[in-house]
Amino acid sequence: MNARVCIATLLSLVIAFASGTSCCFAAEAQADVKGKLTEMGIADQAIRKKLGPFLVSGKFQTEEFKDVAKEMAAIDARNLAELKQIINLHGWPDARIVGVDAGNSAFLILQHSPLTAQKEYLPMFREAVSAGKARGVDLAMLEDRILNGDGKPQRFGTQVSAGPDGKPRVNPVEDPKNLDSRRKALGMPPIKEYLDRLEADIGRSIDRSALTD
Repeated sequence: MNARVCIATLLSLVIAFASGTSCCFAAEAQADVKGKLTEMGIADQAIRKKLGPFLVSGKFQTEEFKDVAKEMAAIDARNLAELKQIINLHGWPDARIVGVDAGNSAFLILQHSPLTAQKEYLPMFREAVSAGKARGVDLAMLEDRILNGDGKPQRFGTQVSAGPDGKPRVNPVEDPKNLDSRRKALGMPPIKEYLDRLEADIGRSIDRSALTD
């Protein structure tokens, strides 16, 4: 696993049904999907909590870190496979139906998936946000992740990574002067507030030089 670990995702992250599919879950299906997504979200966050000590120490080259990273990759792959099954049956999970926690789990699983999967479901997630079935802040995080994955500057400043030296840094940002305006439009807090909170959570300062370029 590449040592550039996204800090934001450690903290912590729907379109209409296909023709002929019911407009809402049956009660049994709703409970089943909600339960599955909740369990998947718990697994997603539990493995990332194991990365906390490495985030503090910056020791990403150790065998211990590699073992945790390998375990995380296996969990992420399993979660993505299960999420795809849910989407194929029901469309993107509507947080208003399955609940906020389960809806957040679906987003986190996609956020922690390979770039190809993120791109595949981005249009669906955009429609979900437009319909009020998912959060705009989550769309911002997903779009930033995809942009970074393509080697492009992020737009909303959500992505902070730790390089081989272990120093947390804000990833390059497009048009930093107007960053807070873009964040405000999606109901996100100013970038300073966001980064201050991240620093308090991880107990380390974050290099913000990308915000002044």
